[in-house]
Amino acid sequence: MSTIETAEHVTNSLDAIPAEATVEIYTDGACLENPGPAAGAFAIVYQGKAIHSAARFYGNGTNNTAELTAALDGLRALGDRNADLKVTLLSDSNQVIQAMNVWLANWKAQGWRRGGGKPVANRPLYEELDAVAQTFASLHWKHIKGHAGHEFNELVDGLANGAAQAGAAMAKA
Repeated sequence: MSTIETAEHVTNSLDAIPAEATVEIYTDGACLENPGPAAGAFAIVYQGKAIHSAARFYGNGTNNTAELTAALDGLRALGDRNADLKVTLLSDSNQVIQAMNVWLANWKAQGWRRGGGKPVANRPLYEELDAVAQTFASLHWKHIKGHAGHEFNELVDGLANGAAQAGAAMAKA
């Protein structure tokens, strides 16, 4: 797995974020084929500016695994600031947002089974995302409409797609 840092991102100023600040994390996953070459990206936004962004090629996967892993990468990028910051994670994946806001509690109560008794797909990723989310004192999950011209959603969409294309090209070489 490779990490592709973007030339467009502002210098990594995560250390300059004061305690108890409010930040947003925009995330997106991309899959050239579903399943197929997959990547994800995130951008951390503070005071209306993207202060750190990154994209990573994950190898072969699905769009949903790319979306979930992008959210994990974005949350982990904040390091040990979790207890102090007020974080909103924004994703154009309604499935990720619904899972974290609504379905997760039921899945855990039902032994990681969905309605009808079927096992939850991508359970390890959801368990990992839940564990990381629990380390934040204030974390909100919000859906944002994709491909609607929102600056930071478009940024992470482009980064994720670029990483998926670059990773697929490297894999073929």
